[in-house]
Formats: sequence, C-alpha cells, structure tokens
Amino acid sequence: MVPEAAREVAENDDRFRGKSRDEMDRQLFQDEIFEMQKKMMESAHFVDGDFVFCDRGFADSVAYYRYNGLMVPEELLAWTSRFRTTAFILDSLDKNEYDSLRTESPEQRIEIHNEIIRAYNEFKYPIIYVPKMSVAERANFVIEKVKNL
Repeated sequence: MVPEAAREVAENDDRFRGKSRDEMDRQLFQDEIFEMQKKMMESAHFVDGDFVFCDRGFADSVAYYRYNGLMVPEELLAWTSRFRTTAFILDSLDKNEYDSLRTESPEQRIEIHNEIIRAYNEFKYPIIYVPKMSVAERANFVIEKVKNL
C-alpha cells in the first residue's frame, strides 16, 4: 500500500506542518506532493502478478493542480501516462470529515471528485466505481474486483 503523499507532505514538511491549505503556497505544496509520489512509487517493490494499492494516483495530482488553477508539470503528465492501471474511484460518503488538509465544503468536494474522474478518463485509465458502503463492504468489493483483473 502506497500512502497518500499529500498527508505525508502536510504532516512531515516544516513548510506545511500545522497549516491549513489556505495558508500554504499551493503551487509549492502540489509540487512537493508530486515529488513525494515519485519517491513512493520508486521505492515500491513491484513484483509481477502482485497488486500495489495507492491511496492517490498521479491522475489525482493532475486533478488537484487543475482544481487549484495551477499549471500541470509536463513530468507529472508523463508519470500519469506511465502508471495507467485500473483505478478504483470511491463514491463520496454522506459524512464529511474535516482536518487541516481536508477543509473543502461538500460542494467543493464534489467538484474535486468530478475533476479526478475527468483526469482518469482523460488518461484512459480503466475505472471501477466503488459505491457507498461500509468500509468492510468496500474492501470486499475491491478484493472481488481485483480477483477478476
């Protein structure tokens, strides 16, 4: 499992730790997230036939750059094309949890969700949509789908 790079950066980089997204230089933050994603993927040990789950993929980063009105780096576009594998997109839950990294309104979360879907479609990733269910049911749903890949 490759964890969420944004949370790693927000919690471990002194330039961002303890700050809300509104207090951050968003370009610098997104650039650092992309750098962290690359490091995480480069350190992941891929073995033929094994699955690697990423909390967020490179297409998610493309979506966040766009949502924030930032220029998407060419290198990110190349990485997004390189890792074109099946994407599981989870339907948004009815409850919204907020913290220093997740401050968006429900409407903004829908906009971001739609931008993420657009990015995965643009890069022609196969998408499997995971409906609203309990965490355990979602996990079982994904496991069953992975068995058929």
